[in-house]
Amino acid sequence: MLNAKALGQRVLLSRRDMNWDQANLANASGVSRSRISEIERGRATNVGVDAIFALADALNVSPAYLLGQTDDPLEGVVDEEEEAPAPTAGGWPGWAAGLGRELWDAFTGLGAEDQMMLLALARRLKAASTPRVIGGEGEEK
Repeated sequence: MLNAKALGQRVLLSRRDMNWDQANLANASGVSRSRISEIERGRATNVGVDAIFALADALNVSPAYLLGQTDDPLEGVVDEEEEAPAPTAGGWPGWAAGLGRELWDAFTGLGAEDQMMLLALARRLKAASTPRVIGGEGEEK
């Protein structure tokens, strides 16, 4: 579920870090100034994926940061001049070598937006399959 208040605060702070007003961000992202205002006030509960990616790209932060999935604004942002090296077959566990390579090839064949969506989906799937201890503050019981 979207945390509209956190999204709004992160868009606002990132915009101010760039010394932009809402009109500058609207021009850079293609998201209307009135929609940006609504987002920054925490009143936009239905923000589309395209808008999230456009804002993140314009603000030079990751969509995961805007969505509150990380506190690092650059986590997941790949510098287009630097391509991440592919893992070698020896870098994957034996049984996963073929599967890992296939996943890597499929991932690197996607555009940046699709890669970010796939990464966000993988993180959600991992989090959903990780057992949580209620009230344990990270302690195993």
